[in-house]
Amino acid sequence: MNDQTDTPEDFKLIGAEQIYLEGKFIWMITFKPRDLLPEDPSTEIIGAGGEIIVNIDLNTGESTVGYGE
Repeated sequence: MNDQTDTPEDFKLIGAEQIYLEGKFIWMITFKPRDLLPEDPSTEIIGAGGEIIVNIDLNTGESTVGYGE
């Protein structure tokens, strides 16, 4: 959520995967702005960028937030 007008409802969960990175298990959760997602992704192009990526360390509970292009 990069600006003051974004709300959680403006995003859709598009990915959740558990990965092993640098000796620890991490959940990588990815959200994409709904306005960049077509109603029918099989016939329309998905908009680029805008993702919010949350990485959560399962051992410590610490998290980091990153942003797509």
